[in-house]
Amino acid sequence: VYHTLKERDKYCNFCETNICHNRRRYSTQTLNRISLTTTKGISMIRTGLTLFCILYFSEHVHTATAGDALNSAAAQKTCDFSAKAKKAAARNAAKLSNTAIYLKAINVATARLTAYAVKSPGWATQALILAAYLQGEGDRHLTEPTSKTTAAVKAAGQVSYASGRIDEVILLFKNAQHRTPSSGLCLSQTKQSNSVAAETVTAGCKSTDLTQEIADETDFEQEAKQVFTTSTELTGGANGNCALTAAVLTAYKKDTGNMLLLDGLIEMANTGGFATNNIKKAATETDILKPIASSYTATHNYMSATDTAQTLDADGLEKLLKPDAVGRKLKDTINSFYQYKAAKEENDIKKIATELFKIPADGSESGFVKAFKGDKALAPTRGQIDLQLTMQLDYQQLARKEEKKLQILNKKANKKAPDYHKELSEGS
Repeated sequence: VYHTLKERDKYCNFCETNICHNRRRYSTQTLNRISLTTTKGISMIRTGLTLFCILYFSEHVHTATAGDALNSAAAQKTCDFSAKAKKAAARNAAKLSNTAIYLKAINVATARLTAYAVKSPGWATQALILAAYLQGEGDRHLTEPTSKTTAAVKAAGQVSYASGRIDEVILLFKNAQHRTPSSGLCLSQTKQSNSVAAETVTAGCKSTDLTQEIADETDFEQEAKQVFTTSTELTGGANGNCALTAAVLTAYKKDTGNMLLLDGLIEMANTGGFATNNIKKAATETDILKPIASSYTATHNYMSATDTAQTLDADGLEKLLKPDAVGRKLKDTINSFYQYKAAKEENDIKKIATELFKIPADGSESGFVKAFKGDKALAPTRGQIDLQLTMQLDYQQLARKEEKKLQILNKKANKKAPDYHKELSEGS
């Protein structure tokens, strides 16, 4: 703002000194009629000329001018968006990896609950209901790749595409200039003429290996709407010699109309300079950003919902068996398990589950979880789930234990009576 006022004062002083011969178009005869003999007359003329110069300056400050540079503030906003957009694919990869780990954990937890049901008949029904619930969760995660995951992959592709387009345009402005700023600067420090923008301004637009990026949890729908708005000012240093903002015919060899960059976000005037002082369109008005700015939030929410293996251990199951959650969570599973003629509603399921799992009204630890935790051999505890195990390994482990017990029983039988061993073998 200071710089603008300074330029205005400089211009108005020039007007006063030269009586604005060229701008006001006063005739010599008219000027001769003006009396400058009194202090009052001089004061009135000075005031009038100053007002005229201010009005003239204000009306022309936003006019497109050939050679104007791009504002570094606008460049940084777009490059910062691009830097985040480069991480979209990495976020997808992290989500898929987490889903694979979670599915493994579901298999382990389901196997352990099934084994516990065999070992503890008193809690068999409860364990099998929870195993069925977890299996349903696994099925739900397996169906997501055909819907939500597919949408997320497509969205990441669109975001990455937008990032590449942004990089090319902004870096074109950064590099299309001479070493000496005064001879052709296309990217200026804010609105300062002949002032080079800092390297950090375009850091986000530099090339990078997307396979090495770390996931970033950005909602690009909201981000795009905030960055690409018609209030984002484009014009930087004015009256320069930027070749990219010369007359369209000169800069781009296009003989008619304006020149559109970034699908019309930036528009170069036919006579040179930016057609509008600000970004031309909002994010939702361009093909390049519309898919992101219109529907990415749904993908963002899906990517943010991260399931972990800790939700499947004894403590995780305990959170499931709470008065405020059990009816909602187990409604479909219990209805399916008992095959009611008329499906039970959430409140009914809550009552059934409360009795079934021995859930206290105060939300403290349920009877089932206490018993499950007490079974040290089979109950998974937080931090002890080995995600590399599979259901097969769990069953093999249980089978080895049962085989060992049978061998001990056979040895005892041999010592006590040979005939007993024979009967046992025949019975087997």
